[in-house]
Amino acid sequence: MLYFAPLDQNIMGQIILSESVCEIIHNVQTEHCLMPKIENIRASYSTILLNYNKYAVEYDGGVRVTIAHELVHLMFHGRFLKLLQLLGEENIELNFSTGPFTLAENMTDTQKALCIAEWQADVLAMRLAIPSCTINDNLTIATLKVKNKYEITNRGDRNQACVKELAEIYGVSCIVAKERMRQLGFDFVDGTFNECDGKLMPPFIFPINTLKDNETFVIKSSNYERLLYENKEFADLIYSGRYIYLGYIVCLVDQKYINILINETGLHFQLTNYAREHADECCIKFVVKSGYNKDEKYINYGHTYLYKIDEEPLKQYEACIPDELKTNIDDFAKEDSRLNTMQTYFEVLSYYMFEDNRDPVQVKDESGDFTHEANNIIKEYEEKFGLSGTMIKRYLNNGSPPKLKTAMYICHKLGLNETQSREMLKRAGYYIDAPTPENMVCRLIFRLSYKQADTIFDNWEACVKYFKELTSKSTSLPKL
Repeated sequence: MLYFAPLDQNIMGQIILSESVCEIIHNVQTEHCLMPKIENIRASYSTILLNYNKYAVEYDGGVRVTIAHELVHLMFHGRFLKLLQLLGEENIELNFSTGPFTLAENMTDTQKALCIAEWQADVLAMRLAIPSCTINDNLTIATLKVKNKYEITNRGDRNQACVKELAEIYGVSCIVAKERMRQLGFDFVDGTFNECDGKLMPPFIFPINTLKDNETFVIKSSNYERLLYENKEFADLIYSGRYIYLGYIVCLVDQKYINILINETGLHFQLTNYAREHADECCIKFVVKSGYNKDEKYINYGHTYLYKIDEEPLKQYEACIPDELKTNIDDFAKEDSRLNTMQTYFEVLSYYMFEDNRDPVQVKDESGDFTHEANNIIKEYEEKFGLSGTMIKRYLNNGSPPKLKTAMYICHKLGLNETQSREMLKRAGYYIDAPTPENMVCRLIFRLSYKQADTIFDNWEACVKYFKELTSKSTSLPKL
């Protein structure tokens, strides 16, 4: 028998393995509507209880998997549990929980056996709900449905629609269908049904068989923050500005791959249409691992399909960083020997304003005043820099250097490359390799187009806030 029951929030289902009294919920027709009513029943052996809120209120698509999980217990673990009861073990329960199972050395043999039983049910549940022998035929049917039902030209959108149709065929959620297809080796589903901040992100694609069974392009924010905290090589890559986290994937910073969106909610980075069709070219792959936590307990995450998309538990990840990216960001060549002799900010600024890419001009006359020709050039830069002539002359007279945003903006408007900008910023007292939000904005600008960089400068505070939120959580995480 199947009943809805007031189970704990993290318990999806439960099977009764010995006759007992339990609470169930059923709907009673009132004058105006159906109302839930709790009552006690004497449940017989093999009765299955389902989480009322999860499946009767929210109508979650995982109900078939939950039932399959409990049927696995019934088929394979019933005798074992009866034996435990005969040996005096009481209050033995097998619950289908959203949490990962944990094995620890200090557990009794019975506790370990129960953990293993839950793991077996987790592993087999999706196989019962979506048998492998049926997947190819149903995938063909789903593909034909998408072709006839939708007018879709983008391959990523077609893939996502195909997963949706397959989920409907099996009567499961899209996440269940996606997870099962990954189990069966269909790696293309990695680019489908990914969320960021509660919003479904546009799907992306890559060549078939790009990912091994334990690899993914997708990493949730909690796991990203932990990897950023624990893996220096990965942190260096992010803090260098070469790659940026988009809330679900880590992408190479380049105008070819990244679009910048500014709206009322702040600053957002999105994949370009090209990047959506070439994720293998611009996104970092991750190896997903199980492992030991700080208490030396083995943790296995075997059923992520139980979670809402944005509530996946912590896992251990390893970033697959290409060898050519594992170089130190400080290794910049000094391209102009003349610059090496300049020790101050005003010297370098004067060089780029009055000598670089133009015939050198006399900047000051014998009395120390700026020459007529120099004043004309300063006037040209007033609009470019967004500064008054008086402020520019203050910098040229060896006054206090500008703040970081202004110093970076001057580099941008002078058309300096990354090496030149770094040298000029260094003369102003700014060393932008430290992983501060402001420095991360500077390093991001180096990898954007001129127009995209202008957008960042126009929204500097929003961009600083974006990186501040990305880095603040990872600094306080405990290690596994």
